Amino acid sequence: MNKPFGSLLSGLQHYYQNLSSSFVTYLFGAVINLTATYALMILVANILSKEEYGQYGVYISFFSLLLIFFNFGHKEVMFKYVSANASQLSSIASPLPILFIGFYRWNLMLLALVQVIIVFDTALYAGAMMFLVNSWMITFAAYHRGYADYKKDALALPIQRLLWLSFSLCSYFFFSSLSLTALFVCGLLATCLCIVWLYRPIQQVKSVNLNTTALFSSSLKTGQMALLFSYFVIEVSSVFYLKSDMLLLRFFNFSLAVTADYFFAIQIFEIAVLVLMPIGYFYFNRLNRVEPEQRAQVSIMPMLLVLLTMLIFMHCGFAWLAPIVFPYMVPKYVESINVVLWVMCSLYPVAVNILLSSQLIVANKERLYAKICFIALLFNLIANGVFIPTIGLGAVIAVKFLTELLIMLLLILVCRSNNSGLQS
Repeated sequence: MNKPFGSLLSGLQHYYQNLSSSFVTYLFGAVINLTATYALMILVANILSKEEYGQYGVYISFFSLLLIFFNFGHKEVMFKYVSANASQLSSIASPLPILFIGFYRWNLMLLALVQVIIVFDTALYAGAMMFLVNSWMITFAAYHRGYADYKKDALALPIQRLLWLSFSLCSYFFFSSLSLTALFVCGLLATCLCIVWLYRPIQQVKSVNLNTTALFSSSLKTGQMALLFSYFVIEVSSVFYLKSDMLLLRFFNFSLAVTADYFFAIQIFEIAVLVLMPIGYFYFNRLNRVEPEQRAQVSIMPMLLVLLTMLIFMHCGFAWLAPIVFPYMVPKYVESINVVLWVMCSLYPVAVNILLSSQLIVANKERLYAKICFIALLFNLIANGVFIPTIGLGAVIAVKFLTELLIMLLLILVCRSNNSGLQS
Protein backbone atom coordinates (compact mmCIF):
# COMPACT_ATOMS: atom_id res chain seq x y z
CA MET A 1 0.00 0.00 0.00
CA ASN A 2 1.54 3.33 -1.04
CA LYS A 3 2.20 6.00 1.56
CA PRO A 4 -0.36 8.65 0.44
CA PHE A 5 -3.16 6.08 0.28
CA GLY A 6 -2.15 4.63 3.65
CA SER A 7 -2.09 8.15 5.13
CA LEU A 8 -5.58 8.80 3.77
CA LEU A 9 -6.95 5.58 5.29
CA SER A 10 -5.27 6.38 8.59
CA GLY A 11 -6.82 9.85 8.55
CA LEU A 12 -10.28 8.45 7.83
CA GLN A 13 -9.94 5.93 10.67
CA HIS A 14 -8.75 8.66 13.07
CA TYR A 15 -11.69 10.94 12.27
CA TYR A 16 -14.15 8.07 12.49
CA GLN A 17 -12.92 7.00 15.94
CA ASN A 18 -12.92 10.54 17.36
CA LEU A 19 -16.02 11.95 15.74
CA SER A 20 -18.33 9.00 15.13
CA SER A 21 -20.59 9.61 18.15
CA SER A 22 -20.71 13.36 17.51
CA PHE A 23 -21.39 12.76 13.85
CA VAL A 24 -24.29 10.45 14.70
CA THR A 25 -25.71 13.20 16.93
CA TYR A 26 -25.43 15.77 14.15
CA LEU A 27 -26.80 13.27 11.64
CA PHE A 28 -29.82 12.67 13.88
CA GLY A 29 -30.30 16.42 14.26
CA ALA A 30 -29.89 16.91 10.52
CA VAL A 31 -32.58 14.32 9.78
CA ILE A 32 -35.00 16.03 12.19
CA ASN A 33 -34.09 19.45 10.81
CA LEU A 34 -34.47 18.24 7.25
CA THR A 35 -37.85 16.67 7.96
CA ALA A 36 -39.24 19.62 9.93
CA THR A 37 -37.93 22.22 7.49
CA TYR A 38 -39.28 20.39 4.46
CA ALA A 39 -42.62 19.86 6.20
CA LEU A 40 -42.83 23.55 7.10
CA MET A 41 -41.84 24.52 3.56
CA ILE A 42 -44.48 22.20 2.07
CA LEU A 43 -47.13 23.48 4.51
CA VAL A 44 -46.46 27.14 3.72
CA ALA A 45 -46.05 26.52 -0.02
CA ASN A 46 -49.42 24.76 -0.21
CA ILE A 47 -51.38 27.11 2.04
CA LEU A 48 -50.10 30.35 0.52
CA SER A 49 -50.68 31.29 -3.08
CA LYS A 50 -47.60 31.46 -5.28
CA GLU A 51 -47.59 35.26 -5.04
CA GLU A 52 -47.91 35.15 -1.24
CA TYR A 53 -45.14 32.57 -1.06
CA GLY A 54 -42.97 34.84 -3.20
CA GLN A 55 -43.69 37.71 -0.79
CA TYR A 56 -42.81 35.42 2.11
CA GLY A 57 -39.50 34.69 0.38
CA VAL A 58 -38.76 38.40 0.00
CA TYR A 59 -39.48 38.93 3.71
CA ILE A 60 -37.28 35.99 4.70
CA SER A 61 -34.42 37.31 2.55
CA PHE A 62 -34.78 40.77 4.08
CA PHE A 63 -34.85 39.39 7.63
CA SER A 64 -31.85 37.15 6.91
CA LEU A 65 -29.87 40.25 5.92
CA LEU A 66 -31.15 41.93 9.07
CA LEU A 67 -29.93 38.92 11.08
CA ILE A 68 -26.35 39.72 10.01
CA PHE A 69 -26.63 43.07 11.76
CA PHE A 70 -28.42 41.54 14.75
CA ASN A 71 -25.63 38.99 15.18
CA PHE A 72 -22.73 41.38 14.44
CA GLY A 73 -20.18 38.56 14.74
CA HIS A 74 -21.34 37.40 18.19
CA LYS A 75 -21.90 33.72 17.38
CA GLU A 76 -18.54 33.39 15.60
CA VAL A 77 -16.63 35.03 18.46
CA MET A 78 -18.50 32.88 20.97
CA PHE A 79 -17.65 29.69 19.06
CA LYS A 80 -13.97 30.51 18.63
CA TYR A 81 -13.53 31.80 22.20
CA VAL A 82 -15.24 28.87 23.92
CA SER A 83 -13.53 26.35 21.63
CA ALA A 84 -10.09 27.74 22.52
CA ASN A 85 -10.85 28.13 26.27
CA ALA A 86 -13.04 25.09 26.91
CA SER A 87 -10.72 23.77 29.63
CA GLN A 88 -11.12 27.02 31.62
CA LEU A 89 -14.91 27.11 31.31
CA SER A 90 -17.29 25.25 33.55
CA SER A 91 -19.05 22.40 31.77
CA ILE A 92 -22.29 23.29 33.53
CA ALA A 93 -21.99 27.05 33.79
CA SER A 94 -24.65 29.11 32.08
CA PRO A 95 -23.73 30.72 28.74
CA LEU A 96 -26.13 33.57 29.52
CA PRO A 97 -23.67 35.79 31.46
CA ILE A 98 -20.97 35.14 28.83
CA LEU A 99 -23.41 35.90 26.02
CA PHE A 100 -24.42 39.30 27.34
CA ILE A 101 -21.13 40.52 28.85
CA GLY A 102 -20.20 43.34 26.48
CA PHE A 103 -23.21 42.58 24.26
CA TYR A 104 -26.16 43.70 26.35
CA ARG A 105 -26.11 47.33 25.17
CA TRP A 106 -26.14 46.15 21.55
CA ASN A 107 -29.04 43.78 22.14
CA LEU A 108 -31.08 46.38 24.06
CA MET A 109 -30.57 48.89 21.26
CA LEU A 110 -31.71 46.36 18.65
CA LEU A 111 -34.73 45.44 20.74
CA ALA A 112 -35.74 49.11 20.91
CA LEU A 113 -35.23 49.65 17.17
CA VAL A 114 -37.34 46.64 16.21
CA GLN A 115 -40.30 48.08 18.13
CA VAL A 116 -40.48 50.91 15.58
CA ILE A 117 -41.27 48.45 12.76
CA ILE A 118 -44.72 47.70 14.19
CA VAL A 119 -45.82 51.14 12.97
CA PHE A 120 -45.30 50.05 9.35
CA ASP A 121 -46.46 46.43 9.15
CA THR A 122 -47.35 43.76 11.71
CA ALA A 123 -45.90 40.91 9.60
CA LEU A 124 -42.61 42.77 9.27
CA TYR A 125 -42.58 43.42 13.02
CA ALA A 126 -43.29 39.79 13.92
CA GLY A 127 -40.61 38.62 11.50
CA ALA A 128 -38.03 41.09 12.78
CA MET A 129 -38.69 40.05 16.39
CA MET A 130 -38.38 36.40 15.43
CA PHE A 131 -35.02 36.93 13.73
CA LEU A 132 -33.69 39.08 16.59
CA VAL A 133 -34.46 36.35 19.12
CA ASN A 134 -33.07 33.84 16.61
CA SER A 135 -29.73 35.68 16.71
CA TRP A 136 -29.63 35.01 20.46
CA MET A 137 -30.50 31.36 19.93
CA ILE A 138 -27.69 30.73 17.44
CA THR A 139 -25.21 32.44 19.79
CA PHE A 140 -26.31 30.12 22.59
CA ALA A 141 -25.85 27.19 20.20
CA ALA A 142 -22.35 28.45 19.33
CA TYR A 143 -21.46 28.28 23.03
CA HIS A 144 -22.39 24.60 23.16
CA ARG A 145 -20.61 23.91 19.85
CA GLY A 146 -17.39 25.51 21.06
CA TYR A 147 -17.55 23.46 24.23
CA ALA A 148 -17.98 20.35 22.03
CA ASP A 149 -21.45 19.81 23.49
CA TYR A 150 -22.63 18.70 20.08
CA LYS A 151 -25.92 17.33 21.34
CA LYS A 152 -27.49 20.69 22.14
CA ASP A 153 -25.85 22.41 19.18
CA ALA A 154 -27.02 19.68 16.80
CA LEU A 155 -30.59 19.70 18.10
CA ALA A 156 -31.12 23.45 18.63
CA LEU A 157 -32.27 24.29 15.11
CA PRO A 158 -34.19 21.03 14.58
CA ILE A 159 -36.16 21.60 17.80
CA GLN A 160 -36.88 25.19 16.79
CA ARG A 161 -38.11 24.05 13.38
CA LEU A 162 -40.24 21.27 14.89
CA LEU A 163 -41.88 23.71 17.30
CA TRP A 164 -42.40 26.26 14.51
CA LEU A 165 -44.03 23.57 12.38
CA SER A 166 -46.23 22.40 15.27
CA PHE A 167 -47.41 25.90 16.18
CA SER A 168 -48.11 26.71 12.51
CA LEU A 169 -50.17 23.54 12.11
CA CYS A 170 -52.14 24.36 15.26
CA SER A 171 -52.77 27.89 14.01
CA TYR A 172 -53.99 26.60 10.67
CA PHE A 173 -56.15 23.91 12.34
CA PHE A 174 -57.88 26.29 14.77
CA PHE A 175 -58.23 29.34 12.51
CA SER A 176 -58.44 27.67 9.05
CA SER A 177 -55.82 30.11 7.74
CA LEU A 178 -52.19 31.03 8.21
CA SER A 179 -51.22 34.63 7.57
CA LEU A 180 -47.63 35.81 7.34
CA THR A 181 -48.00 37.53 10.71
CA ALA A 182 -49.25 34.32 12.36
CA LEU A 183 -46.45 32.33 10.72
CA PHE A 184 -43.76 34.63 12.13
CA VAL A 185 -45.40 34.74 15.58
CA CYS A 186 -45.32 30.92 15.63
CA GLY A 187 -41.62 31.07 14.74
CA LEU A 188 -40.96 33.62 17.50
CA LEU A 189 -42.61 31.43 20.15
CA ALA A 190 -40.67 28.39 18.91
CA THR A 191 -37.35 30.25 19.12
CA CYS A 192 -38.05 31.50 22.65
CA LEU A 193 -38.78 27.95 23.84
CA CYS A 194 -35.62 26.69 22.16
CA ILE A 195 -33.53 29.29 24.03
CA VAL A 196 -35.04 28.07 27.30
CA TRP A 197 -33.92 24.54 26.38
CA LEU A 198 -30.41 25.71 25.43
CA TYR A 199 -29.95 27.63 28.67
CA ARG A 200 -27.80 25.76 31.17
CA PRO A 201 -28.80 26.43 34.77
CA ILE A 202 -25.93 27.52 36.98
CA GLN A 203 -25.17 24.58 39.25
CA GLN A 204 -21.84 25.73 40.63
CA VAL A 205 -20.79 28.26 43.21
CA LYS A 206 -21.17 31.87 42.20
CA SER A 207 -17.44 32.58 42.32
CA VAL A 208 -16.73 30.05 39.55
CA ASN A 209 -19.35 31.60 37.30
CA LEU A 210 -17.99 35.08 37.99
CA ASN A 211 -14.51 33.91 37.03
CA THR A 212 -15.94 32.58 33.77
CA THR A 213 -17.66 35.83 32.87
CA ALA A 214 -14.65 37.85 33.96
CA LEU A 215 -12.51 35.79 31.60
CA PHE A 216 -14.72 36.66 28.63
CA SER A 217 -15.05 40.31 29.73
CA SER A 218 -11.27 40.60 29.83
CA SER A 219 -11.06 39.05 26.39
CA LEU A 220 -13.45 41.68 25.03
CA LYS A 221 -11.28 44.46 26.43
CA THR A 222 -8.18 43.09 24.73
CA GLY A 223 -9.20 43.20 21.11
CA GLN A 224 -12.25 40.98 20.89
CA MET A 225 -14.44 43.87 19.77
CA ALA A 226 -12.24 44.30 16.70
CA LEU A 227 -12.73 40.59 16.08
CA LEU A 228 -16.51 41.06 16.26
CA PHE A 229 -16.28 43.61 13.47
CA SER A 230 -14.06 41.30 11.40
CA TYR A 231 -16.61 38.50 11.65
CA PHE A 232 -19.38 40.96 10.86
CA VAL A 233 -17.58 41.95 7.65
CA ILE A 234 -17.06 38.27 6.82
CA GLU A 235 -20.76 37.53 7.32
CA VAL A 236 -21.83 40.55 5.28
CA SER A 237 -19.52 39.48 2.47
CA SER A 238 -20.25 35.75 2.60
CA VAL A 239 -24.00 35.82 3.34
CA PHE A 240 -25.22 39.05 1.75
CA TYR A 241 -25.01 37.74 -1.82
CA LEU A 242 -26.90 34.57 -0.80
CA LYS A 243 -29.87 36.64 0.32
CA SER A 244 -29.66 39.66 -1.97
CA ASP A 245 -30.59 37.76 -5.14
CA MET A 246 -34.23 37.50 -4.03
CA LEU A 247 -34.32 41.24 -3.45
CA LEU A 248 -32.59 41.90 -6.77
CA LEU A 249 -35.21 39.86 -8.63
CA ARG A 250 -37.90 42.04 -7.09
CA PHE A 251 -35.85 45.19 -7.76
CA PHE A 252 -35.78 44.30 -11.46
CA ASN A 253 -39.57 43.76 -11.38
CA PHE A 254 -39.64 40.00 -11.80
CA SER A 255 -43.03 38.62 -10.79
CA LEU A 256 -43.66 37.16 -7.35
CA ALA A 257 -44.42 33.83 -9.07
CA VAL A 258 -40.88 33.69 -10.55
CA THR A 259 -39.50 34.80 -7.21
CA ALA A 260 -41.47 32.02 -5.51
CA ASP A 261 -39.90 29.36 -7.77
CA TYR A 262 -36.40 30.61 -7.00
CA PHE A 263 -37.11 30.95 -3.27
CA PHE A 264 -38.33 27.36 -3.20
CA ALA A 265 -35.02 26.26 -4.75
CA ILE A 266 -32.99 28.42 -2.37
CA GLN A 267 -34.70 26.89 0.66
CA ILE A 268 -33.65 23.40 -0.45
CA PHE A 269 -30.11 24.71 -1.12
CA GLU A 270 -29.90 26.19 2.39
CA ILE A 271 -31.17 22.98 3.98
CA ALA A 272 -28.37 21.12 2.18
CA VAL A 273 -25.79 23.62 3.50
CA LEU A 274 -27.07 23.08 7.05
CA VAL A 275 -26.57 19.34 6.58
CA LEU A 276 -22.96 19.92 5.48
CA MET A 277 -21.96 22.46 8.15
CA PRO A 278 -21.37 20.01 11.06
CA ILE A 279 -18.43 18.49 9.15
CA GLY A 280 -16.92 21.97 9.10
CA TYR A 281 -17.47 22.32 12.87
CA PHE A 282 -15.64 19.04 13.53
CA TYR A 283 -12.75 20.10 11.32
CA PHE A 284 -12.56 23.55 12.95
CA ASN A 285 -12.53 22.16 16.50
CA ARG A 286 -9.88 19.64 15.53
CA LEU A 287 -7.62 22.37 14.09
CA ASN A 288 -8.32 24.81 16.92
CA ARG A 289 -7.32 22.37 19.66
CA VAL A 290 -3.84 21.45 18.45
CA GLU A 291 -0.68 23.50 18.56
CA PRO A 292 -0.08 25.69 15.46
CA GLU A 293 2.99 23.68 14.44
CA GLN A 294 0.90 20.47 14.50
CA ARG A 295 -1.95 21.75 12.32
CA ALA A 296 -0.20 20.65 9.13
CA GLN A 297 -0.69 17.07 10.33
CA VAL A 298 -4.49 17.46 10.43
CA SER A 299 -5.59 16.19 7.03
CA ILE A 300 -8.37 17.96 5.18
CA MET A 301 -8.99 15.05 2.80
CA PRO A 302 -11.11 12.78 5.05
CA MET A 303 -13.58 15.58 5.76
CA LEU A 304 -13.60 16.68 2.11
CA LEU A 305 -14.37 13.14 0.96
CA VAL A 306 -17.23 12.92 3.46
CA LEU A 307 -18.67 16.24 2.25
CA LEU A 308 -18.44 15.36 -1.42
CA THR A 309 -19.95 11.90 -0.84
CA MET A 310 -22.88 13.47 1.03
CA LEU A 311 -23.34 15.98 -1.80
CA ILE A 312 -23.41 13.36 -4.53
CA PHE A 313 -26.03 11.34 -2.63
CA MET A 314 -28.15 14.46 -2.02
CA HIS A 315 -27.90 15.68 -5.61
CA CYS A 316 -28.62 12.31 -7.22
CA GLY A 317 -31.30 11.49 -4.66
CA PHE A 318 -33.16 14.73 -5.33
CA ALA A 319 -32.93 14.26 -9.11
CA TRP A 320 -34.50 10.82 -8.73
CA LEU A 321 -37.13 11.54 -6.07
CA ALA A 322 -38.32 15.05 -6.94
CA PRO A 323 -40.20 14.17 -10.16
CA ILE A 324 -41.99 11.41 -8.24
CA VAL A 325 -43.03 13.28 -5.07
CA PHE A 326 -43.42 16.90 -6.20
CA PRO A 327 -46.66 16.35 -8.18
CA TYR A 328 -48.28 15.02 -5.00
CA MET A 329 -46.64 17.17 -2.30
CA VAL A 330 -46.07 20.56 -3.97
CA PRO A 331 -47.81 20.49 -7.37
CA LYS A 332 -47.43 24.25 -7.80
CA TYR A 333 -43.63 23.89 -7.81
CA VAL A 334 -43.03 20.99 -10.20
CA GLU A 335 -41.47 23.49 -12.60
CA SER A 336 -38.93 24.39 -9.88
CA ILE A 337 -37.20 20.99 -10.01
CA ASN A 338 -34.72 22.00 -12.72
CA VAL A 339 -34.05 25.27 -10.91
CA VAL A 340 -33.23 23.34 -7.72
CA LEU A 341 -30.89 20.94 -9.53
CA TRP A 342 -28.94 23.81 -11.09
CA VAL A 343 -28.77 25.74 -7.81
CA MET A 344 -27.45 22.62 -6.03
CA CYS A 345 -24.37 22.67 -8.30
CA SER A 346 -23.13 25.57 -6.17
CA LEU A 347 -22.90 23.22 -3.18
CA TYR A 348 -19.71 21.59 -4.50
CA PRO A 349 -17.49 24.69 -4.16
CA VAL A 350 -19.37 25.54 -0.95
CA ALA A 351 -18.20 22.22 0.57
CA VAL A 352 -14.56 23.08 -0.16
CA ASN A 353 -15.03 26.62 1.14
CA ILE A 354 -16.42 25.37 4.47
CA LEU A 355 -13.15 23.56 5.20
CA LEU A 356 -10.65 26.04 3.75
CA SER A 357 -12.25 28.99 5.54
CA SER A 358 -11.78 27.08 8.82
CA GLN A 359 -8.03 26.98 8.16
CA LEU A 360 -7.85 30.75 7.80
CA ILE A 361 -10.02 31.47 10.83
CA VAL A 362 -8.06 29.09 13.08
CA ALA A 363 -4.88 30.83 11.91
CA ASN A 364 -6.41 34.19 13.01
CA LYS A 365 -6.63 35.42 9.44
CA GLU A 366 -10.25 36.50 9.59
CA ARG A 367 -9.49 39.79 7.86
CA LEU A 368 -7.91 37.98 4.93
CA TYR A 369 -11.00 35.79 4.63
CA ALA A 370 -13.17 38.90 4.85
CA LYS A 371 -11.28 40.43 1.92
CA ILE A 372 -11.83 37.28 -0.15
CA CYS A 373 -15.55 37.31 0.63
CA PHE A 374 -15.78 41.03 -0.12
CA ILE A 375 -14.20 40.54 -3.55
CA ALA A 376 -16.72 37.78 -4.24
CA LEU A 377 -19.58 39.99 -3.03
CA LEU A 378 -18.58 42.79 -5.41
CA PHE A 379 -18.36 40.31 -8.29
CA ASN A 380 -21.78 38.90 -7.40
CA LEU A 381 -23.55 42.26 -7.19
CA ILE A 382 -21.96 43.62 -10.38
CA ALA A 383 -22.59 40.44 -12.38
CA ASN A 384 -26.19 40.17 -11.19
CA GLY A 385 -26.77 43.85 -11.90
CA VAL A 386 -25.50 43.44 -15.46
CA PHE A 387 -27.04 40.09 -16.42
CA ILE A 388 -30.34 39.79 -14.50
CA PRO A 389 -32.15 42.40 -16.65
CA THR A 390 -31.19 40.59 -19.87
CA ILE A 391 -30.93 36.89 -18.93
CA GLY A 392 -33.23 36.71 -15.92
CA LEU A 393 -33.35 33.84 -13.45
CA GLY A 394 -30.60 31.91 -15.25
CA ALA A 395 -28.19 34.74 -14.52
CA VAL A 396 -28.86 34.53 -10.77
CA ILE A 397 -28.16 30.77 -10.74
CA ALA A 398 -24.98 31.05 -12.85
CA VAL A 399 -23.61 33.99 -10.86
CA LYS A 400 -24.23 32.12 -7.59
CA PHE A 401 -22.10 29.20 -8.84
CA LEU A 402 -19.36 31.47 -10.20
CA THR A 403 -19.25 33.41 -6.92
CA GLU A 404 -18.71 30.25 -4.87
CA LEU A 405 -16.13 29.06 -7.40
CA LEU A 406 -14.27 32.38 -7.13
CA ILE A 407 -14.20 32.11 -3.32
CA MET A 408 -12.89 28.53 -3.59
CA LEU A 409 -10.06 29.47 -5.98
CA LEU A 410 -9.02 32.45 -3.85
CA LEU A 411 -9.05 30.31 -0.69
CA ILE A 412 -6.92 27.62 -2.33
CA LEU A 413 -4.45 30.24 -3.52
CA VAL A 414 -4.24 31.93 -0.11
CA CYS A 415 -4.02 28.70 1.89
CA ARG A 416 -1.26 27.34 -0.33
CA SER A 417 0.72 30.59 -0.18
CA ASN A 418 0.45 30.59 3.62
CA ASN A 419 1.51 26.92 3.91
CA SER A 420 -1.74 26.12 5.69
CA GLY A 421 -3.64 24.65 2.81
CA LEU A 422 -4.68 21.36 1.36
CA GLN A 423 -3.12 18.71 3.54
CA SER A 424 -3.41 15.21 2.08
